[in-house]
Amino acid sequence: MSTLLKTPATCLIGSGPVFPVRDVAASVAYYCDSLGFDLDFVMGEPPTHGSVTRGGVRIQFTRSTDSFIPKDYPGWTYLFVEGIDALHF
Repeated sequence: MSTLLKTPATCLIGSGPVFPVRDVAASVAYYCDSLGFDLDFVMGEPPTHGSVTRGGVRIQFTRSTDSFIPKDYPGWTYLFVEGIDALHF
């Protein structure tokens, strides 16, 4: 394993799953109004992507298509990194 990934200059500080949803605005509203998350952003009109945060937890939502089949969804997550420039050679 590269010693570069073990240096203090590069630090993984969190991750954020991306959930496919039929209605981004409704999902963001529910997480903020009912679960106490803070709104990070909503993109598009109607919204196609949004993000909420509570404590160290960040969740993103992306609008799914009408033909979306959950079992075929590979899923994805973002990794949040401090000192990312140290990884560029």
